[in-house]
Amino acid sequence: MSSSSNRAAPKPPLSWADLHSHSLISDGILSPALLVQRAHEAGVRVLALTDHDTVAGVSAARAAAPPGLEVIPGIEISAHHGAKDVHLLGYFAPSRLADWSEFQLLRRRSREVRFEGMLERLSALGVPVDREQVLGERAADPERVPGRPHLARALVSAGHVPDMQAAFDRYLGREGPAYVAERGPTVAEAIAQVQALGGVAVVAHPIYGDLHEDLATLRDAGLDGVEAFHFGHDEEQSARYVALARDLGLLVTGGSDFHGQAEDPQGERSAERLGQARIPAEAFEAFAAALSSRSGWSPRLGPG
Repeated sequence: MSSSSNRAAPKPPLSWADLHSHSLISDGILSPALLVQRAHEAGVRVLALTDHDTVAGVSAARAAAPPGLEVIPGIEISAHHGAKDVHLLGYFAPSRLADWSEFQLLRRRSREVRFEGMLERLSALGVPVDREQVLGERAADPERVPGRPHLARALVSAGHVPDMQAAFDRYLGREGPAYVAERGPTVAEAIAQVQALGGVAVVAHPIYGDLHEDLATLRDAGLDGVEAFHFGHDEEQSARYVALARDLGLLVTGGSDFHGQAEDPQGERSAERLGQARIPAEAFEAFAAALSSRSGWSPRLGPG
């Protein structure tokens, strides 16, 4: 037998781990139950539900998860680092869900104030949307947090713009006239919040905030990892963040950042995105080990 035959085969990228997804509890399209169903159908075995500033959908997602799919409790915190907006992903044990109640209440109130501010700006710009219609989406579940995607869908429905991308390009993007900054805590405060509850803190989609030059500072503030593999990163960008994470001693994670699409309300095309972040096996294993070390809990993998 040759020496080469004794070497272990390289581990393939994971198409079954997705550490970044959203439900209608924040700005996604699908309910937590339908989200996990679609993830399972897409071949995902480990899904983190990371709604914006709330964990209100996690229990429902975990309860609805079919055999073979583990749901990691998560949250995506809107934070800031100087003048930059930063989204911080926090992952933690199911036993700590209740400990987020005060934090998410404060964040929900802040996001509601921001929401009202954007409504006022849209009206002043001559493109008003029906406040009650927008909030009507939320009436069935008061835990839902209103955000820009809700307003974008309302702008489309009112005929002010042809699609959601146009809504962001013309009005709701960071440079748009109706944009209201959602400052939230500093990144250091958000990291401390996650870690105080035994969680792992990871900066989301760093390409969006042009954060590559800030990662060393964020590491010094306690950051645990970088979402190098994101649906919006190309191979070159992912490789760049993997190298930066390696140099800084940070974990590497990845996720689809799945929200669903308004034209696909049942998520029937979810397999086009869910589970497609392609996290290397060794990176996921390092993340799971860190989560276990920090929280005493780690996801149980079902049959592949």
